[in-house]
Amino acid sequence: DSGGTAIAVAAEPTLGRAGYWMMSVTALFATAGATNAGLYPAAGLCDEMASIRQFPPALGSRLGGRAPMGLVLTAVVSIVLAVGFDLSAIASIGSAIALLVFAMVTIGHLRVRNETGANLVVLLVAIGTTVSVLVTFATTTLVDEPATAVTLLAIVVLSVVLDALWKSRRDRDSQAPTRLSAT
Repeated sequence: DSGGTAIAVAAEPTLGRAGYWMMSVTALFATAGATNAGLYPAAGLCDEMASIRQFPPALGSRLGGRAPMGLVLTAVVSIVLAVGFDLSAIASIGSAIALLVFAMVTIGHLRVRNETGANLVVLLVAIGTTVSVLVTFATTTLVDEPATAVTLLAIVVLSVVLDALWKSRRDRDSQAPTRLSAT
């Protein structure tokens, strides 16, 4: 089975062992580039979300004055997933979460569709197809990979609980009376 090295294996008959290594090294560079392309914008997004109080301020801070906390947290979660699960389980979890995010964003788009000029039918078809694929995917995963399905459910529940706790605290703090200092 050459799943992770299929392109390198395909290049080997034509280019020989050097072609295999060349494609393997190219794949490593591509993976590193894709990782950088995903992690660093996520850190900037985390900083922005913290600045508008959608995330706790700590996520917008810097570790040691340099490393963005959002990037550090993303890296830690990625390491935990990589150590705790095989690649197919990580891919399944990522796919399901992406489908969930796509559905939620499109549902949110319904609220502003008049401002954006979006076609209602297109939005409803997008929601319907995304949700049906998500339900099918979740059902299949539950049958074939129950541990992955449980992990996915735990991630979604934890995300909702953490968001609710943060927003409750944020709203409570913003309603607290401010004290004026005596001058």
